[in-house]
Amino acid sequence: MITVIIPTYNRGNKLLGAVESVLNQTYKDIELLVVDDGSTDNTESIIKNIQDSRVKYIWQENKGACVARNTGIKAAKGKYIAFNDSDDVWMKDKLEKELDIIEKYNADVVFCKITQKLGNKYYELPRKLKEGFQALPVKNLQGIGTQSLLFKREVLTEFKFDEKIPRFQELDLLLRISESKRFTFYFLNESLVNYEVGIDSISKSGKKLEMACEHIEKSRKNFKKMYPEMSREWAGIFYTLAEENITEEKLDLCLRYIRDANHYETDRIRLVVKKMKILAKIMKLILF
Repeated sequence: MITVIIPTYNRGNKLLGAVESVLNQTYKDIELLVVDDGSTDNTESIIKNIQDSRVKYIWQENKGACVARNTGIKAAKGKYIAFNDSDDVWMKDKLEKELDIIEKYNADVVFCKITQKLGNKYYELPRKLKEGFQALPVKNLQGIGTQSLLFKREVLTEFKFDEKIPRFQELDLLLRISESKRFTFYFLNESLVNYEVGIDSISKSGKKLEMACEHIEKSRKNFKKMYPEMSREWAGIFYTLAEENITEEKLDLCLRYIRDANHYETDRIRLVVKKMKILAKIMKLILF
């Protein structure tokens, strides 16, 4: 059996689509744990009205999505564990295809691509990865979402989500699993998840971006030396922060990460550098 865990908080208006995409999987031997992180909307009634014995509703006081995921892990009965978010939708054969990889190659963790809509365009992430076993951290971690992962239960028996981190919980978890050097990771080069960034999404919060980056960096000594390839992504993150709330401190931080990255091969980074230089000049005019 596969246990699927959906943490949710006041997403009653979107939750049903995510739930149905799990229940409609071609692989049927599942239990679905919806962990309600203290919602004050109609989430409970929506879930309890679903006529499917595989669905279980768990309520907890509001403590955050990572606490909710860990609550689900503790309650899970499945041999394998997967996660979806309350506003994301799976393709019907996601679990079947990922489970086939685990059983065929004896992988411990499998992740697939996700499709993200930005404006009128669709992007599949992660980019530039070849299907097969991966040595994490891979060069481009963007797009390895919680909702794209399937774990053997024993992996999450030992490793849990860091409950202090507001974003990049999958990145932090995968780094810790990888550093143990005891589990294998397999990339399935097919998009099996439609990923949505809503206006109330954590992904929209600049403050939580900043907190997550600082938490991950401070939790590991010599972080940039260990994972230099991540500096490029950090640069883009802090550029976003600077756009949201431009301060001299944020600009300096962003420019430092860009300098540390030493990667200018992508158009995105060239654009970041160009815009940041312009913003820095504007800030100097305003402040001085």
